[in-house]
Amino acid sequence: MHLADTYRESPGHRLVGYAKQGTLALPQALLDDHAALLALIEEGQRFRRWISPVKEAAAEKVARNLHTLRPYGKRDTLIRDYIRPALEDYLARFKQAYNTAGKHAQCDTVQPYMLLEPEPVRVALTELHDATQQYGSIRHAWALLRGGSLQDTRASIATTVDPHGANSILGEVRNIADIFPEWVNAGAVGGTPWPWQGRPAHLRLAWILANGGEIWAPTADEHNHLYQLLRAEGRADAGPMRQQATAVGIGF
Repeated sequence: MHLADTYRESPGHRLVGYAKQGTLALPQALLDDHAALLALIEEGQRFRRWISPVKEAAAEKVARNLHTLRPYGKRDTLIRDYIRPALEDYLARFKQAYNTAGKHAQCDTVQPYMLLEPEPVRVALTELHDATQQYGSIRHAWALLRGGSLQDTRASIATTVDPHGANSILGEVRNIADIFPEWVNAGAVGGTPWPWQGRPAHLRLAWILANGGEIWAPTADEHNHLYQLLRAEGRADAGPMRQQATAVGIGF
């Protein structure tokens, strides 16, 4: 019962968690399978054993589906059909909230005096400052479908060209090389700081959008293709930092 015992580690289980938060929609078959597995596990725990070999095999089959996601469509299809609509919807709400918040939109935190503002402004501020959770959940769901999770080196496995894989800013901002040419070494020790460095999530996102950034959720092939184009144009080079490191035998 290895797969059933480790179902919490499966991409399917984590995706269902985001769906239950209202972050994104998912195929009904995936939601149904997840519910069925939980019911089988609960039944087994109640009686402290699997009820029958048939049900044990059923639980293992469903758990395998949650780990591989194959019965619910290819991962690229799930990105196109479910992640992208969720991202587009969130960005529309974010932009509306930013405009509604007015002069308060650029504040790092919600101050007590802001609670005296009209309800639409208060609601907008809540939306903005919840960007870490809402926007972050969409990006994490996308990374799961790319083969890992954000801040997890496994996310790089699905992207074999961009050395940072799904953790690369290029996988988030399609035209980052246009709006911030120093993007390759940005944020690294000795590199150029990001324009939003040290700011909260909503101000990071606001900077990207205000400067014409195109937020996207690419498949691995789309990500690779863009990186190859930028590299051919000399706009994906690591710059002086990597050249110096390579010269002294460090490299990346």
